[in-house]
Amino acid sequence: MEVQLKETERIDDLQLKGLKLIQDTNGFCFGIDAVLLANFAKVKKGAKVVDLGTGTGIVPILIAGKSQASKIIGVEIQEEVYEMATRSVKLNDFEERVEIVNADIKEIDKVLEVNGYHVVTSNPPYMHMDGIKNPNDKKAISRHEVKCNLEDVIRAASRLTMPRGKFFMIHRPIRLVDILTLGRKYNMEPKQIQFIHPRAGKAPNLVLVEFMKDGKPVMKEKKVLNLWNRIFSIGIFKNSEDRNLILEIMMLTSGYSKEHEFGFRNEDIQAFISWFDVQENKQEVIDLIINAADSINRRITEKIPNLKKTSIPMLVAGMCKVIKYKGGKDKYMVLAKEFFSSYEQNEEYRNLCGSGSAAKENVQARWEVFKNMAKNC
Repeated sequence: MEVQLKETERIDDLQLKGLKLIQDTNGFCFGIDAVLLANFAKVKKGAKVVDLGTGTGIVPILIAGKSQASKIIGVEIQEEVYEMATRSVKLNDFEERVEIVNADIKEIDKVLEVNGYHVVTSNPPYMHMDGIKNPNDKKAISRHEVKCNLEDVIRAASRLTMPRGKFFMIHRPIRLVDILTLGRKYNMEPKQIQFIHPRAGKAPNLVLVEFMKDGKPVMKEKKVLNLWNRIFSIGIFKNSEDRNLILEIMMLTSGYSKEHEFGFRNEDIQAFISWFDVQENKQEVIDLIINAADSINRRITEKIPNLKKTSIPMLVAGMCKVIKYKGGKDKYMVLAKEFFSSYEQNEEYRNLCGSGSAAKENVQARWEVFKNMAKNC
């Protein structure tokens, strides 16, 4: 459905089932935290969901695209932002399932059904009011506790969530003690915590928390397999900082190649991320890649000559095939080393690794070389 855009607005592609979102270039635009929250929330078929402080409507729209929730309501206090989010709902033809409500969460009892929702989510303002020069500024309201504070959010979530219902939120780790304390104050029992690290070796900068209303006092930290850490700690990746390599390996090993022909351009990688996000074999794929990378590393006694970054995804994905079909790992590495030792004489392959190496035809041609290598093992 077509919608009217204002002068400072744009439409962003969410890279998920064709979903789009209207954003104001002068306002607060959604970040990775909203995407993480939508992925973290467990929403069952037929569930009724509320997102507190919905902003642009990004979380309700993502949940609508990922789940079979029957009703998703976004609550937004800023009238201008509420109106923009409503247009995003229309843009995606979600009017039957998604509704944006212009309301203050401090008075949520007057607007929505108490104890009436299976799931509540929130990506609230992270910062205190300290130093705010303009409390009416749209960005300030989105980032700082101007219109509501942490306790207001958790109290509202408790009022809306039905017994044994779930509340999912994302915040800064520095507020974790406050979050857990307030949760218990309002009968929201913390059940799971997941820390988000910006990169290997860095302290977490975000934390996701799952609560259950009237739940038993049992909590666990979600064991997140930091694929980047594991892969980049082994020898062949030690000097690489291109994290797209991991995604490229996953594209080759996850079954994606059975359904799609692809390159390694940014748009190809974004399309893969959207596809992979709804697959059920994520952990199986990750475990296989780690096994393959470790197998290669154990068989490398010295640096492989001419092993370029463009060939690393193919080398690891080829080992994945060898492992999957119980081939000879040692033989595969012998063939790979022989191949790279003659790299300078292999003009055809070198051309595939040069300019345009991310193009679909070049990626597929390089992958064919290593698939055949794996078949011979």
